[in-house]
Amino acid sequence: VSQGTTAIKANAGILKKVYFPREILLLSQVCSGWVNFMISCIIILIFCLIFGVGISVQLIAVPLISLIEGLLILGIIFILSAVNVYVQDTEYIVQFILNMLFYGTPVLYSLNQFSGANQTLYSLIAYNPVTVLIDAYRDCFLYHVWPDWFALGLVGLLSIAVIFIGRVVFHRLEKGFAEEL
Repeated sequence: VSQGTTAIKANAGILKKVYFPREILLLSQVCSGWVNFMISCIIILIFCLIFGVGISVQLIAVPLISLIEGLLILGIIFILSAVNVYVQDTEYIVQFILNMLFYGTPVLYSLNQFSGANQTLYSLIAYNPVTVLIDAYRDCFLYHVWPDWFALGLVGLLSIAVIFIGRVVFHRLEKGFAEEL
């Protein structure tokens, strides 16, 4: 998300000289991140084998989960990259929010820790779409169970909606990219 937010401004020189579909810059960021993630998954698998967690058939769900995640990220960066051209500090605000969301998403902890505590906090974390993705990865890699397909389907629908909205915003704002850059 952070790199995608700056993709348009980072390629301002080429955008001013040559016409090509600007979406390619964003799609390349997502694809590059996906390749890096898949390489990281190989490393995770090695650690799972070394530490006795093992591997299971549920790992076949990982590409689908990563596709849903990639679609969500693409939709988000459609919006953020276009806004970043017009609002200069967007990339810094995004970086700050991403840092805050890291702690608001159960990456380093389990959501179950909050089940008996503050219900508002639990709900905020539980309804975070990234929480669903993190839990799905955790289910496949560590617990050897199938992810919650219903929750994953809802995040998939959200991803499609965000892509649709993101493309509309991107296309409306891209007309002025050359003048603003």
